[in-house]
Amino acid sequence: MSDILTIIIEWPLIIQGALGSGLFWLVLLLGQKITFLSSRIISQRSEKNEIRYLKTLRDKYIGLKAHQDKNIPFANYVITGSIYKSLRSLYKGLIWLALGLCFGSVIPVLGVVGFMGCIYHMFKGLSVVQAIDTSASPSEKIAEINKRISELEPNKSSNTDGENAAGS
Repeated sequence: MSDILTIIIEWPLIIQGALGSGLFWLVLLLGQKITFLSSRIISQRSEKNEIRYLKTLRDKYIGLKAHQDKNIPFANYVITGSIYKSLRSLYKGLIWLALGLCFGSVIPVLGVVGFMGCIYHMFKGLSVVQAIDTSASPSEKIAEINKRISELEPNKSSNTDGENAAGS
């Protein structure tokens, strides 16, 4: 391992920078994939998490449908709501980071816990604003998601509120 590090240190700075950028991109990509897969697994095990995931996904398709229908003000409203929703996770992540930095100096393992909590919440926030499949029909996806939500929440009447608002 130290041999590899020595070889990399001897490379020109531009190549070291490119290698660092590539490594950062790889970590970001893997983090997104792991977060997406783990949230899908967790959402399948917890009805509440699955409903939350489906409602976020439905909101994205409602925004896409509004954009395709040239209802730009409503599409902007949905996008703004998604950004606002992702900021909540961002702030939680920053709190975890601050706590990890504060308590990490006293008990080092708490620093690691704070950093891991920060990363978890950052990727959770990223998943809210992550891109969706635009090749599928938004109306069909919304209907499919609403059907799944109504199976999970049979007594709730608010399952189609977003779809009705998108159509107006």
